[in-house]
Amino acid sequence: MAKILIIEDDPVISRMYQRVLKLSSHVAEIAEDGEVGLEMVRAVTYDLIVLDIMMPKVNGLDVLKQLKAHQETALVPVVILTNSVSDKVIKAAMAMGAARYLLKSDHDPMEVVEIVEDVLRSKKS
Repeated sequence: MAKILIIEDDPVISRMYQRVLKLSSHVAEIAEDGEVGLEMVRAVTYDLIVLDIMMPKVNGLDVLKQLKAHQETALVPVVILTNSVSDKVIKAAMAMGAARYLLKSDHDPMEVVEIVEDVLRSKKS
């Protein structure tokens, strides 16, 4: 069981992923934007973060940059889950240390859970 933070501004999508992660025996919390997500990671330790790119207030790349810049969160794996297909954004996210970059349209929720679990297993190795 892992403690996972979903940083996603679309409430339908975030609740859907929260449900499928809980069905797979994980604890999943939701932050409705990047600003709230950053506040939550300062207060709680997470095993993994699922992060959208296109969000109000603080976008996903800025969140990722801040996560990787702080010793307390630098090693927490971040799975990008977004609709952004920009090569520039993908390269930036991977260069900053994202564990995986997933397009929402290419993966059903259970596939995302499998990838999240694979990343968590890799973290333990």
